[in-house]
Amino acid sequence: MGTTMIVILSGLGLLSLLGAAFWSAVLFEVLWMVRNLPTARSGLDLPEAKLDNISIDASSFPSVCLIIPAYNEEASIATVARSLVKQDYPNLRVVFALDRCTDGTKRVLEEVLQGDARFEIFEITHCPSDWAGKVNAVWSAVKGAKFAQGTDLIAFADADTEFDPGCIRACAALVRSRNLGLLSLMSSLTCEKWFEKLVQPVAGYELMRQFPPRRVNRAGDKSSRRAVANGQFMMFTSKAYWSFGGHGTEHIRDELLEDIALAKRVRWEGFDAAFIPATGMLWCRMYESYAQFELGWRRIFAELAHRRPRRLRSYAIQLFLTDIALPTAALASVVVGLVALSQHGGTHPLALAAAIIGGASLVLMQTVMAIGCHWGKTPQYVGLLHYPGAFAVVGILLKAARDLETGAPVRWGGRTYVRTARYEGDEKGLRRFLGRRPPAGAGHMAHGR
Repeated sequence: MGTTMIVILSGLGLLSLLGAAFWSAVLFEVLWMVRNLPTARSGLDLPEAKLDNISIDASSFPSVCLIIPAYNEEASIATVARSLVKQDYPNLRVVFALDRCTDGTKRVLEEVLQGDARFEIFEITHCPSDWAGKVNAVWSAVKGAKFAQGTDLIAFADADTEFDPGCIRACAALVRSRNLGLLSLMSSLTCEKWFEKLVQPVAGYELMRQFPPRRVNRAGDKSSRRAVANGQFMMFTSKAYWSFGGHGTEHIRDELLEDIALAKRVRWEGFDAAFIPATGMLWCRMYESYAQFELGWRRIFAELAHRRPRRLRSYAIQLFLTDIALPTAALASVVVGLVALSQHGGTHPLALAAAIIGGASLVLMQTVMAIGCHWGKTPQYVGLLHYPGAFAVVGILLKAARDLETGAPVRWGGRTYVRTARYEGDEKGLRRFLGRRPPAGAGHMAHGR
């Protein structure tokens, strides 16, 4: 075997070994998550979730008010409304907060709900210029809706979700049994459109890599900057929600990712929070087209990175190296190793080692993907698409950085926002996003104001 081939095989083997080490670490995290994290479905087995089939005393269950903001959701609102009509939680009230709707959202709701006394339609006609539209809609309902007053648990969900009949019951039981201030669910995402199969799983994977579930769910860690929540479903105890003023506090009212800001404030107030998989208890279709999908995730990633272009590019480079470059090297190691073996009677140790290590790295990667697909209720073949999907997500991260640097406007929830990029040294803006405790008397709004 020539010197050039030895160098190539050695280099590919080392890169494959690095890839195997990386995917072993990821596999460890995934297995920890599967073994130790509760799921929304596991809440149904808790004593707090049990229903007496003979006689149900609703007063024995904490009262829950679920608020769903909706901006021109005529096409999708019927799905979530029908699923909520079927909820089996005995002490549930639901408020649909219609945010400046100009379509038939209200008409569709009235047709589905048919006067069900558990539901309230609350209409919002104005959004102040210094508020994010969704936050204003939610806060208006919290303050003004009849069902939102005096509730034990207050929950929020998006209009593009669909609930299993036992979802609220399971989540309320988990909050009580784990003594949580906040419970948020990682929604099970629909997997029908091509980008939901190819790109969406990688985007979700990247989000969890930035916010590892083990750190996010660490109890009692008040100083953790890894607090995270998903605005598609959040359930607070009233005590935790009002401890910092809820959506009305000045540190949240203009956030495009108010869920992250809320999670950080809950942690800073000393309450435990959990971010767990829905496992089919809550479904969501985030976007109808790839154009909407890409714009949406560019906004999400930009806000998660605290609007720092350098951080977004760093994430893009990391994803490219670990999920594209290393698997490519592993595949090349297998191919070149097998070719070299065929040329040397199948006995050359370096070629054999390169092929084995490269194959092991690829197997570890696909094992992670298979477990993730099972855990996320996604078809197994989707895991095979991770490699090309990673290219798309790298592109989304880079475009998100460019959007911030060029001041590209964001159209969301009936409003247009221009976000200012943050750079190293801009600690004031970063502290604000991280939800550090403000000076005494600042940013706290009393219940009912």
